[in-house]
Amino acid sequence: MLVRACKRWVIWPGLLAFEVLALCWPAFLNNGHAIVFPDTRSYFIAGRNAIDKIASILHPAPASGNSVANGLDVAMQKARAVRSAYYSVFTFVTADVLSLWLAVLIQALLLSAVLHLIYRLLNLGQSDRASIFVITLAATTTLSWLVSTVMPDVFAAVAVLLTCTVLLFWNDLSRLERILACVGIAASCVMHLSNPPLVFGVLCVGGALRVSRLWAERTRYATVLCGIGIALAATLVVSVVAFKQVSLTPNQPPFLLAHSIVDGPAKLYLREHCPQADYEMCKYLDRLDVSVDDFIWHENGVYSAVSLDSAARIRAEEKSIFWHASLDHPILAIGTTLRDVIKQLFDFTLQDFFIPSIGYASYNPQNLPPGITPSYSYKGQNDLDLGMWIRSTEPVWQQVLAVPEYAVVFFSLGYGVLLWYRCKLSHVDRQFFALIIAAVVINAILTAFSDTSARYEARVIWLIPMIVLAFAFRELLAR
Repeated sequence: MLVRACKRWVIWPGLLAFEVLALCWPAFLNNGHAIVFPDTRSYFIAGRNAIDKIASILHPAPASGNSVANGLDVAMQKARAVRSAYYSVFTFVTADVLSLWLAVLIQALLLSAVLHLIYRLLNLGQSDRASIFVITLAATTTLSWLVSTVMPDVFAAVAVLLTCTVLLFWNDLSRLERILACVGIAASCVMHLSNPPLVFGVLCVGGALRVSRLWAERTRYATVLCGIGIALAATLVVSVVAFKQVSLTPNQPPFLLAHSIVDGPAKLYLREHCPQADYEMCKYLDRLDVSVDDFIWHENGVYSAVSLDSAARIRAEEKSIFWHASLDHPILAIGTTLRDVIKQLFDFTLQDFFIPSIGYASYNPQNLPPGITPSYSYKGQNDLDLGMWIRSTEPVWQQVLAVPEYAVVFFSLGYGVLLWYRCKLSHVDRQFFALIIAAVVINAILTAFSDTSARYEARVIWLIPMIVLAFAFRELLAR
C-alpha cells in the first residue's frame, strides 16, 4: 500500500514534471524565455482583437462609443485570416494571465498525455517507462523545439497521432477516450489551416490500407470526420462574426499566386497575356522578381504595398491566374511543384527556432538585455502589445545541433524499414508506420504551396523517430 501511494503521489508526478522540463529544454537555452517567432506577435495581437470583438458583442458600446467598435471592425477587416483565431486567443490569454511560458507548459502537458496514450496502446509496459520514451524523443528530435516555441506547429502532430489512434486502436480506447480523441482532433485542426487537409489525407490513406474493413469500421472514420467538421464549423463562425464572410480563408493572402510567380509559370503567363488579360496583377509586372515572402508581406512586393480594394481583386483572381498559368506551362508547373515538395520534405533544420529570442506581453525595456532594442514594441490598447527581440542570424551551434536531428530521422527510417523487411512488425504496426510516413509526405505537399520553411516539416518529421523508437522499446522489453 505504501509503495503504491508513493508511486501515485511522488514518483509519477515527479516523472511528469521531469518530462515537461525535458520537452521544454530549448527554452532554457533561450535564457529561460519561451521561444518566439515573428508570427507570434501577430497571433498575440489577433488574440487581443478577438477578445475585444467578443466583449463588444456581449456588451455593446453605447452610441457615443461606436467609434471604438468601428475602429475594431476596420482592424478586423484589414486582418489577414491566415492565422488561427483560436491559437491567437490561446497565445493572448496565456501571455496575459501569466506569460508566454504558460503556453509552452500547456503544449508540453498535451504532448506528454498523447505520447503516454501511444505508449500504452502499443503495449510497451508500465507507465514509468513511458517517461523514458518521452524524454528520449525530447532529447533527440525536433519535438522539444516545437513545444518550446509559441506557435501552433506542434498541433499538426497531435492531430495525426489522435487520428491514427482512432483508426487503428478503436477497440482499445474507452468511450471517454474516443470522445476526447474527437475533441482533440477538432481542437488541433482549428489551430492551423493546414491541419484539416492533413488529417483528411491521413484518413484517406488509412481507408485505403483498411479498405476491406471500411464499412465495418465506419464509426472510426465518422469520429475523425466529426472532429474535422467541428473544426471547420468553428472556423466558419470566426469568418462570419469577424470578417462578415462565409469562407474558411477570409482575406487570406494569395499564396498560390505568389508561389506560381516565383516558380515561373504565373510570371510568364502574366507577361505574355497582360494587359489583354485585364487582371489587377497586370498593373504590377515590374514587381514580379521577388520572393514569396516579399510578395506577400513586404513593401517591396505587391500584396502588402497595394490598397485594400486592389488586394481584394488580387485575391479574387488568384485561382484563375494560377490554373491558366499551369495549363499554359504544364511542364514548368509540375517540375517546380515537385522540386518544392522534395525541398520541403528534406528541410527540417532548426533555423526557424530563434535562439536567442524574447517576447513580453507587457513591454518593459528593463526586461530586455542591455543594449538590445526590441524588433517590435509600442504601447497598444490596454498597454498589452507583445514586445519582441529576435536574433538576426542563425548561430553556428544551432546549425551543428541540426546534424544529429537528421541522423536520428534517417537512422529511424532505415531501422523501421529493416523491421518491416524482417517481419518484426505486426499488421497494425505496419499500418501505423505507413500512416506516419504518409503524414510526413502530405504535410510537405500542403506546406510547399505556401512557402517552403524548415519549421513546416519539423512539426511532423519527429513522428518517424517516435514510432520506430516505440518498436525498438518493445523489442528490448521482449528480450
